Amino acid sequence: MTYLVLDLDNTVWNKQWLDNKAYRIVSKMVFGRIIPMLFHPITGERDHDFARHSNHEIWKYKIEQVLDSREELSVDGRISNIEQVDINDLVERLGPAAVGYLSFEPEAQEKIQINLPPEKLKELSDYVTTIGIASSGARELQEHLLSKLGYFNDELRNILDYRFCTFADEGRDKQSLIERSIEKYVKSYRQEPKVLVYVGDSEQDMFATKSLDRSHSTTFKAVGVLTGNSTRDELYGNGADLVLPSLDDTESLSELKLFLLRLQDGI
Repeated sequence: MTYLVLDLDNTVWNKQWLDNKAYRIVSKMVFGRIIPMLFHPITGERDHDFARHSNHEIWKYKIEQVLDSREELSVDGRISNIEQVDINDLVERLGPAAVGYLSFEPEAQEKIQINLPPEKLKELSDYVTTIGIASSGARELQEHLLSKLGYFNDELRNILDYRFCTFADEGRDKQSLIERSIEKYVKSYRQEPKVLVYVGDSEQDMFATKSLDRSHSTTFKAVGVLTGNSTRDELYGNGADLVLPSLDDTESLSELKLFLLRLQDGI
């Protein structure tokens, strides 16, 4: 009984430009100033750390970048420390902001780079009991894209079930999101999976997955992909059992299938 759980951003797809747009919209709305995801809000330097973190963590360090610069940040009064900011509210606003943008610019959806097309999930489903999602992205946006891009269509209904999808509103970090994924599995199957395989792009994904080994009867396996900002050494160094260049090429997908087959056979 193998439970395959997928990250979305920088793993199944790449939509950094859309997430950056959402950060810009929300920050302008809340603070009256633009705080981009892809760049330092003060120096304008390209930011390479965001891909390693959840949206809760990204908002925190982005706001701290502004505060550390001693520039003014305010919401009904000047903000002097991170405790004065409602991070949950900022995260919740990201989904509606991005979906709203796409409703006005529907052709922008075509710019999303797909690494693992919906039809490829069928191939992976032959080696696992269930496929789920554990993403730190905003639920409204991720569910919107999963539907619009064909991951929730009738043909895949028994392969990727929305009941096994977990998003930012259910956990602030990847470990809590994966924990929630296990709860959803137990609710449906009345037992924990024998093996959970999490596929993600950051060393935090790998570390979070392997950290759960101590508190469950499930065996946890971590598969890293090099489509984020983490290196092969960083992924292996934080617990990855397998590292793949991507999920968008035949060779990598075949290697993942072989890995799942070995788990299925108890190897």
